Amino acid sequence: MELTLENLPAELSSLMPNFVKHIQTIDKLSSVDIEIPGAVIDYIDEGQSSDAFFRDHLLQTMQGCRVAKGRVEAFEKFQESLQSEVNIQFPLLLEAYQQSEAIFTQTREQQ
Repeated sequence: MELTLENLPAELSSLMPNFVKHIQTIDKLSSVDIEIPGAVIDYIDEGQSSDAFFRDHLLQTMQGCRVAKGRVEAFEKFQESLQSEVNIQFPLLLEAYQQSEAIFTQTREQQ
């Protein structure tokens, strides 16, 4: 239907209920307390989508987790190596350490 001056009032009145409904939805959402990180707004200002922000953030987090996991694994290997070397060099000291660790673990479990 072509918009003309004659059918403008009828056309506007048919659009009005939908318009009012959208305004009411906006009003309801404006009372919701949502904090949007500034970085998300910056992404949107740069013409990127918020989905791109969350994807990039997730990838950065995953990379950080991989680095942390690598560090944990390196420390575990170091601990095994150190314990093995201590066992060779100081077998009595290692035995005393293992006994004290067992006592500490039992005490913690009882609490």
